[in-house]
Amino acid sequence: STDNEGWACQTYAGLKACTNVAWVASAPSNSTGCLGVDLHLDGAIDDFNEGEIMVDMRYYPPSMIGIPVDLKGKRVSLSILCTNGLPAPEGNPNYLRLFCKDENWKSFYGSLQHITTTGHWFSVSMTPDTNMPQYGWMDSGFDPTRIHMVGLQIAAGGGSTWKFDGRFFVDGLSFQADADSVDTNSIRYSFE
Repeated sequence: STDNEGWACQTYAGLKACTNVAWVASAPSNSTGCLGVDLHLDGAIDDFNEGEIMVDMRYYPPSMIGIPVDLKGKRVSLSILCTNGLPAPEGNPNYLRLFCKDENWKSFYGSLQHITTTGHWFSVSMTPDTNMPQYGWMDSGFDPTRIHMVGLQIAAGGGSTWKFDGRFFVDGLSFQADADSVDTNSIRYSFE
């Protein structure tokens, strides 16, 4: 694939820090394609202190999987490469986390993961369930067995005035589907 496989930036008020998402042919340590996400993160401005990218699987389903997807108790992971300047000072770090939404648009946000490193790929993950994750968030009535959307949130630390204008990269969203064997955690969006 040489497209973004349906991934888009959130445009709601308060979530506008991700300004563009596009397929790129290569990134550091990745020569097979991934997504480049343009980020205008400004902790001091409400519209730009958080951003999200996501895919609505109703319109861009992973191959051979029915929608909605049952992700209850299943690990969802995404590879991330942050660039210089994205980690904020230790006392007020920037963070990212995965999220998903069910067919009624009720949300599950996984645990916060502080951004502490640049220049190499690392994984961020969540396991949707009916229990709120530690340092995460969940709408009342969220149904992890009826998922329509998955995505990534990136944000400045609370009270931060940190600014970043640049790009970070994402690749290889994976999760286990019912048709997979127990040990399989298949890549659903590879961006290759």
